[in-house]
Amino acid sequence: MITAEAIAGQLYDDAPPVEFRVAVLGPQGQVAGRLGAHSAVVDAVGQLVRLPAGEVVRLPVRMDEEFEGNFTVQALHPDTQVELFRLPLRTEYEV
Repeated sequence: MITAEAIAGQLYDDAPPVEFRVAVLGPQGQVAGRLGAHSAVVDAVGQLVRLPAGEVVRLPVRMDEEFEGNFTVQALHPDTQVELFRLPLRTEYEV
């Protein structure tokens, strides 16, 4: 489970939602997991998250059954694929 928060400036009361795609990658860039559940803010098929400004949500990450070890959760711009954030993690289980 990871936590995401959409922080918006105070210029506008009706700030647009923050959108990003989530990638869960192993050390060689291989897909190691994905967002685990579709919800009001998560399109699990496209791995797209859409958060209203000021919203905080917990995002379930489902790891591939055969994966263990170091991995990275990336937040990517949905159109350009530019990396917005990177979170390096390690599994706490052994396969």
